[in-house]
Amino acid sequence: MKSRSADIYAQPTHRPCAAIPAETTDGLRVGLQDRYDALTRPLPLKGGGAMGPGSDFGVLLSDRLRSSLPWMEPAIAAIERQLKVAVWAGRPWLEWRPLCLVGEPGVGKSHFAREIGRLSETSCAVLDLGAMHDAAALVPVSRGWTNAKPCWPAEMMASFECANPILVLDEIEKSGGSRRNGDPQKALLAMLEPSTAAAYFDTCLMTNVDLSAICWIATANSTDGLMRPLASRLDIVHVEGPQVEHFDVLVRNVVADLIARWQVVPSSIPEVPTRARKVLREAFARHRSVRTLKRHLEAVLATTIPDRRDGLH
Repeated sequence: MKSRSADIYAQPTHRPCAAIPAETTDGLRVGLQDRYDALTRPLPLKGGGAMGPGSDFGVLLSDRLRSSLPWMEPAIAAIERQLKVAVWAGRPWLEWRPLCLVGEPGVGKSHFAREIGRLSETSCAVLDLGAMHDAAALVPVSRGWTNAKPCWPAEMMASFECANPILVLDEIEKSGGSRRNGDPQKALLAMLEPSTAAAYFDTCLMTNVDLSAICWIATANSTDGLMRPLASRLDIVHVEGPQVEHFDVLVRNVVADLIARWQVVPSSIPEVPTRARKVLREAFARHRSVRTLKRHLEAVLATTIPDRRDGLH
């Protein structure tokens, strides 16, 4: 890894592997080496722009997260402590120990990870482990097979051309394994342990790939399904969902998400009527479900959107 020289906020880089041996079939070269050539080049370590000074001797990213997701304070504080040390050590890019956010469904655990990516302009990808019954999507498919591919972290680094993407392992405690294709939790042990992550042998690329710069965030509803060796590699942080006092922030976030999803200009979204806002707040106080609030708010906005279609985009 390359750290600072004269300017702490100069773009640092990291090269995941030295070289990818060429693959040939019947004497003809095939495309694995070219397809993943990005891994042999210095890739940017992103996030430094969000690690400037923040309030109360914190970092700017933490201030932004507290503004948009204040109920995630335990997770914000856990990451902030490590980012402050990184800045002090002259390593101005996102990095933290593998983190596992534990909380009820719908509290915003996966959204928190995506929000870090958005606010820090760092690439982010999510893998739903809860729907997986083996490790096939996570581990490499060995060279020689027609569906050969690198491990998921290496694929994401190459695709994003980023050495420290935020990789989210959703519902990690629900993942299951199979004798034929392996167990995702067991496969993750080598990817999350610093000593082995720095030289992870990829059987597709046929070389060691350095995964140590990746920013891992796992999510779980409980720790019951976590293997003990895997749990020992994770910083486990328990988070709760938003409270009634966070209602206004939630409405602002939901509206921003709708603007992005609908791809309309912000000024085209009407204000939520006062009476409707009161009803929504009272309903949220009862169920405290962000997903339900999103559905209700979208329904309210649908009834208040004017008939005209001009000037929305």
